[in-house]
Amino acid sequence: LELSELKKVIELTVSNLPERCRIIFLMSRYDFLSHKEISEKLSISEKTIENQITTALKRIRKAVVQYNLGR
Repeated sequence: LELSELKKVIELTVSNLPERCRIIFLMSRYDFLSHKEISEKLSISEKTIENQITTALKRIRKAVVQYNLGR
């Protein structure tokens, strides 16, 4: 039960990310594309890819911490 709740928190957080950040995160984590592959597909720098994934992970970590504190 806790795992499914945690998955929901993560999915909700990902769905609420800004569009470009969400797309980049999903390409990285669910499509298993490298930063270089994402960069080429979206015609943006690899540094931008890194920054967007970092932003997404920070938001997900924050949501998970808040979820655990609320329990």
